[in-house]
Formats: sequence, structure tokens, C-alpha cells
Amino acid sequence: MQNEECYLTTFYCNQHLKKNCDFKLIFKSSIKDSNGSNKESRKYLLSEWSNHHTQVLDSYDNCDRITQKIQESIQRLKGRCKDAGCLTQEINDQFQTNFKTRTINQN
Repeated sequence: MQNEECYLTTFYCNQHLKKNCDFKLIFKSSIKDSNGSNKESRKYLLSEWSNHHTQVLDSYDNCDRITQKIQESIQRLKGRCKDAGCLTQEINDQFQTNFKTRTINQN
């Protein structure tokens, strides 16, 4: 693929513009597949990358951190909160945690 015409596809971190994040993945694909036709199912090869983020990545608590006390609060608040986001916010505020909504929903 070195001397062939090729497509370059680049994926950037979603904070690339806001926080000038350096993380990126660059993929190469030849314009024609091995049979010589232009197919949508062409194969891509990772050719260049930078795995360095310039911002702190969000870290969330996982389900292993749900204690019996948190579980009891989830059950008690399920009927009182209008939606899952509200329930998650209540639990995170009450216990100084950082759970995702889907983690709280599964309990």
C-alpha cells in the first residue's frame, strides 16, 4: 500500500478542539481492494497514532463499589426520583461517588 493511492481516515479524541488533545488514530486504506474494484468493505490498516491525552479522562466508579447501604438507598429512591439520571445524581451526591446512570440502573 506504500506506492498506491490511498484513503486516510483520522479519528481524534472528542476533546481535540476544546482542549487541544493529542490523541489520534490514523488509518490507511487503498482506493481499490485486492480484486481491483471499489468496494465499501475495504480494509483499513492503522498507520499512525498518538495515545497521549492532554486532559484528565473521566473516571467512574464501577458496580463493585456499590455497598449494601448504597443498594438500599437505590431501592428506596427508585420510586421517588423522576428518572434514572435524577436517581444517579442523588446517589452520587449522597455518597460522594461518581457512578454512571447505567451502573445505578442495573441495581
